[in-house]
Formats: sequence, structure tokens, C-alpha cells
Amino acid sequence: MSGVETIYYTFTKPAVSMKALQGQKPVSWAFFVVLLATISSHVGGILISPVELNVAKVILTVGLLGRLIFIIGIWIVGTAIFHLFAEWFDGEGKVSSLFTALGFCFLPAILITPWSLLIQNTPHAIKFSLYLLFNLIILLWIVKLEIISIREIYQVSNFRAVMILTTPATLIILAVFILILLALVLSFSIIPASFPHSLF
Repeated sequence: MSGVETIYYTFTKPAVSMKALQGQKPVSWAFFVVLLATISSHVGGILISPVELNVAKVILTVGLLGRLIFIIGIWIVGTAIFHLFAEWFDGEGKVSSLFTALGFCFLPAILITPWSLLIQNTPHAIKFSLYLLFNLIILLWIVKLEIISIREIYQVSNFRAVMILTTPATLIILAVFILILLALVLSFSIIPASFPHSLF
């Protein structure tokens, strides 16, 4: 399956597209999709923001590079983490296939700029609400594609694919909560000790 066919089937038949990536790995096309998705999401956000043209140009040039580096970093780190948890859940698949598949999962974000152009003439409050709603739809779409890609590449059930996708985030949130709780406990234990004993 070529890169163009993979893009087409990611929109129409994502399970077929992701399963095909086990054999062929069009990594260059995955990078192309990530690049287009990053540009589209960045430009779409600028079109919605009430900024002047000169400010928009600065945001476009400087912010785009930073966003692209961030997205690629998330893509690489996310692939490594999901592969680790996929093996933990007895999945069998190649990390290179998952890396390519997760790149194609960014495909729906390409639609953000066209949507921003479509709603340009609506009142600002309505336009911003429509923009946020569409971004939520795109996010859910991307998550669904990620679940499908994990399921097809590692040959696991939908439940295990969801667990592979959500467990890392759940553990991170739990770790942050525990750290905050420990910090609060330590702060409350240190505060009384900082006062002179004569005050008590």
C-alpha cells in the first residue's frame, strides 16, 4: 500500500490502513502527515485569534517551529511508551510499525485550517466555540485512530488497546497526585517546626 493509499484508507477504512503498516512502513509519508497536521493546526489557531497581521506572521514563523519540535517529540516518546505497555499487555508488534501508524493518526488535524476558514465570517464568540468544538472532535478522532493502530499492529482486543493507550497517562496523573500530596504533608509538618517553641 502506497503513502497516498494509506492516507485515503486512514480516512475511510482505518483498520485496513493500520493493519497494512505491519508490512510496509512509509515513514516519510508519516512525517509528511505530521508536518501538514502541525501546520494546519497552527495556522487554524492563528486564523481564529484576533491578532494583527504582523503579529500573526511572527507567531506563524516562530511558533510553528516550536510546535513541530514538540509534536515530533511527543510522537517519538509516545511510540516508545505505548510499545513498552503493548508488550506488557502481551501484544506482539514492531515499534517501527507503531511509529509510522501513530504518524498517520495525526491526519484529522489537517482539517483544522479549512474549518477555521469556513467559520471566519461568524461572530467571534460563536466562531471560537465552533473552533473549540471542532478541535475536540479532531482529538477524539485521533484517539480513536490510535486505539485502532495499537489494536491492529499488536493484535490485541479493543479493551487491551484502550488500556495500552490510557495506562501511561493514568500512571502519570497518579504520580503527580502522590507528589502533590507528599509536598502538602511535608509542608504542614515543617511549618509548625519553624515557629519558636515559646509561642506555643
